[in-house]
Amino acid sequence: MNVDDMTDEEFIDYCRNGGELSGLITERHPKCDWCGCTYRVGRDGMCRNCRVRERRRTDPEYAQHLRDLANRRNARNREKRNEYARRYRSEHLAQARASARKYAAAHQREMAEYHRRWMSEHPGKAARYKANQKRKRQLAKEAVNE
Repeated sequence: MNVDDMTDEEFIDYCRNGGELSGLITERHPKCDWCGCTYRVGRDGMCRNCRVRERRRTDPEYAQHLRDLANRRNARNREKRNEYARRYRSEHLAQARASARKYAAAHQREMAEYHRRWMSEHPGKAARYKANQKRKRQLAKEAVNE
């Protein structure tokens, strides 16, 4: 039957039935009364999510049970993460630390050498620097003693 030839009532039925022409409206999948979803809706008109939510709100024991499950799950994942981190640390960071120590020591040696050279090249400045250092140390000591 052509859509243009239908009466209004027929067309409404046709649309309601999703393109079927029988006079009855076929039964649609039930909708959840709370959230409106159509997935796993039981006889009470609630989907599984809303049922769990309602039970969590009304039943403290069940709420605690759900919290315990979540905590156990989180603890397991945390343990896995820690294990991964430990393995990573043991494999990678030792090398990184060793090379960092090496470079730090080299840098320290270079700076000490530079400092010695500077002190020998600028005797007047070196004396002033030493006196300044002494004065600052003395001031710091006095500040601590007060």
